[in-house]
Amino acid sequence: MTTTASRRRRKDPLAWLAGAHFDSDRAEAMLRRYGRAALFTGIAWNVIQVPEEIGLAARETVSGPAWRDSYRRAVFFLAPLAADWRSPGTAYLSSGTMVCVPAPDVCAPPSTARAGLYWLTPPDGTGQLAGHEALLAVARTARPKDLVLWCEICGWPGPSVVVHEQGLDGPGYDALVHRACAPTWRAARGE
Repeated sequence: MTTTASRRRRKDPLAWLAGAHFDSDRAEAMLRRYGRAALFTGIAWNVIQVPEEIGLAARETVSGPAWRDSYRRAVFFLAPLAADWRSPGTAYLSSGTMVCVPAPDVCAPPSTARAGLYWLTPPDGTGQLAGHEALLAVARTARPKDLVLWCEICGWPGPSVVVHEQGLDGPGYDALVHRACAPTWRAARGE
């Protein structure tokens, strides 16, 4: 029996990753030259950002590409575009958010320091994304002290406030943002 993942055509992981940019040739050149590039969510995948401790623990049960940013003390998972994600202390980065992503061959912290941006599980070129249901189960079992509130504007952890974002076709959702970022959030929406 052939699984969906094994039926997918394998592509060069670098080209597959660079495909998440409006100018994939430029993104691929950046990944090759600098070992990282700013890519857009909402084109080929979205990103689920979780605190480092939760993300590292989740690697045992969650399949699919994930990278670590030890500066931010976070783990990022490439998730399907239509993922239904709601979990306190985490962030679902979708549609138009830019994220700094390491090149697929950057799979260990830089030798000069223990900090950096590197893949825990690099993309393999098949298009497989993280099993967000398994990740959600891990995130929901986290202890409250493990949960860090991530600002939906700057992406950094810290004390946050809830700001309501009105939806175009419904009630909208509540966003967690830092107090200092809240005026930016409101100004961008004309409030």
